[in-house]
Amino acid sequence: MHLPKQSIRLRSLDVFRGITIALMLLVNTLSLSPSIHPWLAHSHWNGCTLAAWVFPFFLWITGISLSFSLSKYTQDHHLREPCIGDCCDAG
Repeated sequence: MHLPKQSIRLRSLDVFRGITIALMLLVNTLSLSPSIHPWLAHSHWNGCTLAAWVFPFFLWITGISLSFSLSKYTQDHHLREPCIGDCCDAG
C-alpha cells in the first residue's frame, strides 16, 4: 500500500497561528461586551493595544505560509510558468 508523502510542517508557525486565531476570537468577541479591559479594546486613534497587534501577526503568518507553500513551484527563486494554472486550479 502506497501512502502519500507527508508535508513537513513548521510546528512553531502552527502554534503561532493557533495563538493568533485564539487572540482574534478573544479580542473580537470581547469587544462586543459593554465592560472590557483597556488592553483588549481597540484603541481609538493613537495607542497600541493587544487588538492592534493581532492583524499584523496574522498578515505575517500568511506571508510566511505563502512562501513555504509556493516554494514547491519555484526554481532558483523564479516562478515556473505552469504555477499560475496550478495555483488557481480548484479541483
